[in-house]
Amino acid sequence: MLRHICHKISLKAKGRDVLNGITVADARRIGGLLSRLSNRQIDDAFRAANYSESEIELLSGALRNRIRQLNTLPRYNREARGRE
Repeated sequence: MLRHICHKISLKAKGRDVLNGITVADARRIGGLLSRLSNRQIDDAFRAANYSESEIELLSGALRNRIRQLNTLPRYNREARGRE
């Protein structure tokens, strides 16, 4: 059990490093790519991972919400910031 908990903690720490260096522009670009997926494609991805229909509904909705959040991130205007 302790080994399992330590492994989970290790994975969490590694996961944060993966996000270093990702800019807002990168996140918006990823959101744009993901928004091209149809609802059926998203559902099928979770179905292929053997989730139940109720889990698919929940996870697909959460993923669609995240994609919307990525697509509504503010644009960063360097010129406007330099004038402040």
